[in-house]
Amino acid sequence: MRLGEAWDMGTSDEINPQNTDNLQDDTSNTISDNIQAVALVELSNGMLVMVTTERDTGHDGISTFEIDNDPASPTYGQIVNAGATDADAIIDSLQTSTEGAGYDQILAIGAITLSNGKTYVYTADPVNDTIGISEINSDGTLTALPGLTSTVDLDQVAGLTVMEVGGNAFVITRSTDDIVSYAIDPATGGLTEVTEFTSDGTTESLTDLAGESGAPTMIEGFTDSAGQGFVVSSDPSGALYLFTIDSSGTMAFQNARGDDQAGAGETDLSSNDLSGDLIAPAQTGLLGIDTAAFAEIDGETYVFVAGTDDDVTIFRIDDNAFGGSNYGFTLVGQQDNITTDISALQVITTSAGDNILAIGGEQQGLLFTQITVDPVTGVVTLDLVDSVTVADESEPGAELWDVEDLALHDKILVSASDLDDGVAVMTVMICFATGTQMMTEFGELPVQDLRVGDRLLTHDHGFQPVLWIGTRRVSGAELRDQPGWRPVRVARNAFGPNVPSRPLRLSRQHRVLVVPDPRDPGSEVLMPVKDCLALPGVSERTEGDGIRYFHILMPRHEIVFANGQPCETLWPGELVQGELTAQKGFPVLDMGRYTPGRTLVKGQAARQLVAGIAAAGQPMVPARFMRLDERAPVGARGSIRPLHQWG
Repeated sequence: MRLGEAWDMGTSDEINPQNTDNLQDDTSNTISDNIQAVALVELSNGMLVMVTTERDTGHDGISTFEIDNDPASPTYGQIVNAGATDADAIIDSLQTSTEGAGYDQILAIGAITLSNGKTYVYTADPVNDTIGISEINSDGTLTALPGLTSTVDLDQVAGLTVMEVGGNAFVITRSTDDIVSYAIDPATGGLTEVTEFTSDGTTESLTDLAGESGAPTMIEGFTDSAGQGFVVSSDPSGALYLFTIDSSGTMAFQNARGDDQAGAGETDLSSNDLSGDLIAPAQTGLLGIDTAAFAEIDGETYVFVAGTDDDVTIFRIDDNAFGGSNYGFTLVGQQDNITTDISALQVITTSAGDNILAIGGEQQGLLFTQITVDPVTGVVTLDLVDSVTVADESEPGAELWDVEDLALHDKILVSASDLDDGVAVMTVMICFATGTQMMTEFGELPVQDLRVGDRLLTHDHGFQPVLWIGTRRVSGAELRDQPGWRPVRVARNAFGPNVPSRPLRLSRQHRVLVVPDPRDPGSEVLMPVKDCLALPGVSERTEGDGIRYFHILMPRHEIVFANGQPCETLWPGELVQGELTAQKGFPVLDMGRYTPGRTLVKGQAARQLVAGIAAAGQPMVPARFMRLDERAPVGARGSIRPLHQWG
């Protein structure tokens, strides 16, 4: 299908995580006793697999479970289970009692599906100084592979992260004295060392960074939309290290920051002046860092770190931060005393382009708070006033006491809880429950709730019926690889007062109504929203979390109202007609009726028109579009759809 005339169903007006399922340990199986780490990975066949870990003397190891990841399914976000107990949902297990080293007292886990279709799992076994390696087969079963053991490079290994850079996959480990990058062999899953940083006085020495060896701590990797790889790690003294990693797996040290080093008059562990910091708190909360999470927001890369200080500290990673060629930490935010002993962070980018930070620690429950970047100062804040907490509950309720690890796939989040010996599964920002609001004869309805036959308010012909609704999910990989699929976000009021009334996401080619002369309705034109990117509040989104587009066909090419924004319905021109007619339920059309609803402009002509309207100080859409309720019959305002019309 041609990517045009499509709405992304998601908005971000509220944080709405829902606990959809839970997993409790038992005494007879490898499930989640004393769990410290959990992973989510989508197989090449689309199956979503959760890998849990157990740290129990009798059943140490890992197990696989399937999670329903079809948003249209009534069991979306639930563990697939045909049996009566949680143990019945286990697909397969690997235990240290049978497999040996690699599965004992696991403290970290990572999983990745490669371009060749193979999926590998890596586990940190500190007892045996080993990285366990296994393969997940297409049905979710596990095959144990030869692990990697080293009493030097992997001494008491307790941290690992799995990442891709330039199409190649790597495992980065953190042990007592070493940070090591390993290249993954796509054919076998085996690991080959690329770069090693040590604390024993060798050439590549951590003593050059902070003079501290210490116990194993946090390590996290991230690749930004430009393909630049970053790795952060820490030690117990309060040192935070920054490295780059390239497509060969070669790591290079960039910067180090110590606890309570911030602002003018201070220097970091690399002797750089910190006058470029945006804030200078008395305490920076870097002591005992247990967790880190990366985010790319409006083209900038941020890292959020937290630990035993109970704070979240936020750095922007800047190129040439200190006048040299290295990347460096710029302190841009810090939030004191959020919760006790923070041990898990996860940034969730919503379909509407907002960013939510999930925070877990020793408390009962999981906190969700919105991240805000001040467009003028660059300071980053966490909105704790309007935050949401998913509470821990007694079994069989939410397993959220002492969250040790979080894993995210699209809008499904899983939480490993040590004291609960369990895993909570959540859907985050349920886009199919809080979607783009379409003005119908029964008031506004989310686009995903529309049915064929529902009547939408149109600009030209009153209420008209929906003939067909199509939907297409675009994965995170497609968003990364195909820029043409990336959506455009229209902020509230970007086109005029209350237009749109809430953030709206559209495909790049989706046309919106623009009115050059508010006194002349004949001046109205339709243009692709991508040609409005110069407007404040209109931006292309490059985050790769995946979205779902909807296509709405009506008897004519109409202008309807999505989140109060006037924009087009599907125009089945020659470019799409052949493809659309093959889709389920697509009606036979009288193409003679499908003339464009307005003059169509695009490209340079459209951009010049937008610039001229903005220069004149006019809104793109005049005030008469602000009062949609006045255009609906009185009897329809605020009414609800009759029950018989719900499918």
